[in-house]
Amino acid sequence: MENDNPRWSTSMNETMKNRLLWWGLMLLLGVQQSIARDTEMIHEKDNARMHLVPAGEYIMGTPEEVSRSDESPAHAVRLDPFYLDQFEVTNAQYEQFMAETDHPAPLFWEDLQLNQPDYPVVGVTWDDAKAYADWAGKRLPTEAEWEIAARGSDPREFPWGNAFDEDVDGETIHANIAGDVDGFELTAPVGSFPTGASEFGVHDMAGNVMEWVADWYDPEYYKESPVANPTGPISGLGRVLRGGSWGDMPDEVRSAKRRSLLANLADRTIGFRCALDTPEEPTQGNAPWDVDNNGTVNILDLVLVGSNFGNPNATAGDVDGNGRVDIFDLVLVANHFGERTDASPQVRSLQAPALNFDALPRLHAALAALESAPHLSAEIRRVFEHLRRWVANYHARPITRTQLFANYPNPFNPETWIPFQLAHAAEVTIQIYDVTGKRIRQLNLGDLEPGIYTMREQSAYWNGRDASGDAVASGIYFYRLRAGAFQATRRMLLLK
Repeated sequence: MENDNPRWSTSMNETMKNRLLWWGLMLLLGVQQSIARDTEMIHEKDNARMHLVPAGEYIMGTPEEVSRSDESPAHAVRLDPFYLDQFEVTNAQYEQFMAETDHPAPLFWEDLQLNQPDYPVVGVTWDDAKAYADWAGKRLPTEAEWEIAARGSDPREFPWGNAFDEDVDGETIHANIAGDVDGFELTAPVGSFPTGASEFGVHDMAGNVMEWVADWYDPEYYKESPVANPTGPISGLGRVLRGGSWGDMPDEVRSAKRRSLLANLADRTIGFRCALDTPEEPTQGNAPWDVDNNGTVNILDLVLVGSNFGNPNATAGDVDGNGRVDIFDLVLVANHFGERTDASPQVRSLQAPALNFDALPRLHAALAALESAPHLSAEIRRVFEHLRRWVANYHARPITRTQLFANYPNPFNPETWIPFQLAHAAEVTIQIYDVTGKRIRQLNLGDLEPGIYTMREQSAYWNGRDASGDAVASGIYFYRLRAGAFQATRRMLLLK
């Protein structure tokens, strides 16, 4: 079957014809969407970027012979997936909370050394932190969640590795602690130490400010802690603090280090960050991509999305729940095409799927041809015609922001293509890191013009080898785009 002149056997049933036609359309579109939950999201209420900590079994605590007694024994915990703020809550975010709730200002709110907008809010009690989390529609992380988000799956002594002064990307200072060698006498703007990020992309979990977590403190709790999603003892004298602060020495900012304080006390070394449960999986028979809710994702769901495309008052077709019917709703329907929604439910995505915009001209041509394809109903032809016009208009829009997209992995070899787009001309590099935060390769792409670099032949190509030319092992890696002042990092999985 030729893409520009599809021909159908008259003996083929209409359902199969429509399904094959749609799958061909999706290949032309070049979309990618993981069934898994997104690794990061932006929370609507406080505009905080949050990173996913995946479900799994992890180790927390440290062996008794090398730790304080309240950190032992080292033990396994099994956590459900959750999101955690990438950065500590800032003064700017806390100011929004106070303005909307009339919540009183924390201690040190007028201190010019501590109250800058992008600095972490300090002087908050545990009750203040909980009130903010409630307002934002989030919660404080449990002690187990906080430690795992900091230590990762290894587990590490510090978010970046097992030595405080470990060299990462040519740097040895990864956190804001006691003294001003790190460049800050007191607190630092959140995210000032990107090489100190944890395996899950969470920053400032060592130093800067200690962070309130949800649990009551009990020095003996680890001896009886349950395996599944521990939430701490049911009562206690104080609440747990984690992470150490700008006033601590290296040993005090270890990821397993535990402290506590009365919940109604505050200090200029104390702040917090929030967590969020992942959304529930759609109930059986009611997955959002089954637009007509008939138990199967089929051509009728595509027609409903297409018929409401661009309609701000549409009552059906807003699959991703973002308030409009757009190309990403079509992508979600496509990714679940042919599924029965009364069977194993899939996880609803929190972010729009990655879209290969370089494929839009080809999609436009394909849609024009499909409008006149034989054996298609007039209604489906109208949908294709409507989409063709939208694609033509979309492709003409200017690029307004620089972005880093999800990689295109080779399923058989540890190599990948890394797509991105540039709003402005810039010198571009892409750096590859392993899970310890060690940079293993840098791709120097040179000075690039504004544009969309998402086709495989235009994307940055990494052959899966380190700087020495040795092939890397299968596993989790991170890639960072640097384009002028712009930086963005994403996580990827490479398999042999």
